[in-house]
Amino acid sequence: MVNGIWERKDPIQSKSKSELTFSHRRILAIHATLNSGSRPEISIPNSNAAPNLCTIPHLDSIYFGVPSRSPFSQSHILILPFIPDCLSTCSSHHFHFHYFFLYFSLHSMGRRGLFDLERHFAFYGAYHSNPTNIFIHILFVWPIFFTALMLFYYTPSFYSFPKCPCGFNTGLVVNFGSLFALVYAVFYVLFDKRAGSLAAFMCFLCWVGASVLAFKLGWTLTWKVVLAAQLFCWTSQFIGHGVFEKRAPALIDNLAQAFLMAPFFVLLEILQASFKYEPYNGFHASVKAKMEAEKKAWEGKKEKKSC
Repeated sequence: MVNGIWERKDPIQSKSKSELTFSHRRILAIHATLNSGSRPEISIPNSNAAPNLCTIPHLDSIYFGVPSRSPFSQSHILILPFIPDCLSTCSSHHFHFHYFFLYFSLHSMGRRGLFDLERHFAFYGAYHSNPTNIFIHILFVWPIFFTALMLFYYTPSFYSFPKCPCGFNTGLVVNFGSLFALVYAVFYVLFDKRAGSLAAFMCFLCWVGASVLAFKLGWTLTWKVVLAAQLFCWTSQFIGHGVFEKRAPALIDNLAQAFLMAPFFVLLEILQASFKYEPYNGFHASVKAKMEAEKKAWEGKKEKKSC
């Protein structure tokens, strides 16, 4: 089943694996993998398909999500709304799709549940739309992760790293703290390769920094520092939600997002605001639409309760 967001009101339905209908006109949809630095090769299924490749009316911006076989893979669909007439007489049924043809590049996340980045980021955004609240989370989300790793440093160790050649003892050990950081790092890479890799590197730096700091401070001082930092950071975020956002924090509705996804979403917001980054074309437009729908649904429920 083909699903997505489109601007035209004309019905678009899935007809078969290779065809879509648009106002009862046939469009050839070819599944292809887009490799960076190379043009995708497109194969026409058979000679009978050539007559169907006719000129059709211009399509407005269309973004589809097509389920993938793997929850971690990404796929693309190309829809060719304008095909030169010469193709109907081509003897060869293989050609290279050049960029002067008008086409739509459709990106599919192919992810569901825990790895549905669009849905989760839109849900997060619906709870974090006030600029002051967003800034508070940017300041205090990663310190919560860092100080939690300081506490996990004192869990039983499975392996201790040797001292540096210079004789400096880093205190690095493999324990539940390192596994905790590894789970976060792997999850972020699966979420998005580029931003996730940066987030994974930050997780690694946090693990190293937290381990060294906890080792130097000792347990007696570490737990006091962690307690004070956690109370201050969490209190600040609750104030951000209550005073500025005027909505209960997301942890009330989604614990996994509040604890597991929040550090990555904070980083994604920074990358978006600073570098206009998005995991793929149309991501933020789709997220914005879903976020507005989520906020309207919440406002509707709020009005019903007040009645």
